[in-house]
Amino acid sequence: MSQSNLPELNTCYVDDLKIPDFDERKTVQVAALLIKKFNNKLDRDKLLKMIYLIDRKSLEDRGYPVTFDRPYNMKFGPILSHTYRLMKEGNGKYWNKVFLVPDTKHLVKLQDVEVGTGALSEADMEYIDKVIEEVGHMSFQEISQYTHKLEEYEDTGDTSRPIEWNNWLRAVGWDDDEILDIREELDARASFEKMVGDAWE
Repeated sequence: MSQSNLPELNTCYVDDLKIPDFDERKTVQVAALLIKKFNNKLDRDKLLKMIYLIDRKSLEDRGYPVTFDRPYNMKFGPILSHTYRLMKEGNGKYWNKVFLVPDTKHLVKLQDVEVGTGALSEADMEYIDKVIEEVGHMSFQEISQYTHKLEEYEDTGDTSRPIEWNNWLRAVGWDDDEILDIREELDARASFEKMVGDAWE
């Protein structure tokens, strides 16, 4: 999946569900833990897939993802849009302080900095370990084929398309009544975040 062939993403899209903001700090800590497990360097596209699967496993278990990134379908399977942007453009509040820009082999490497895990819960780190155990041995191509079999995946050709959260929740096993409860909880968390954010402005 060469960077030049990656389609543009509409990262502003969210369906009518209110959800908390994308958590870049947690995403950076998740990525750093993954890269440390692979001798401090990891293929960019494989890393992107593994973070998606970590969020998916959290969604299946708890009804919400670790990073609160926005899921999209692309030609090579589902991905997370904000994390995609961080890897592609190398911007963000935390990302450039922790990772080197991918080289010609598209390897993401850790800079010589200490990265903590303070933003991650024990459950978050368990999801990381589970995904490493399940797909860590796979190549990017194998993980891509694996994600093509996930229920939420739809072939979008050379474009990208957001995965609606209701569909994502159904794909991991939540029924409609449970989804209503989850939506209420996410709405409350998002509203609280906004209230706190407004108070600091």
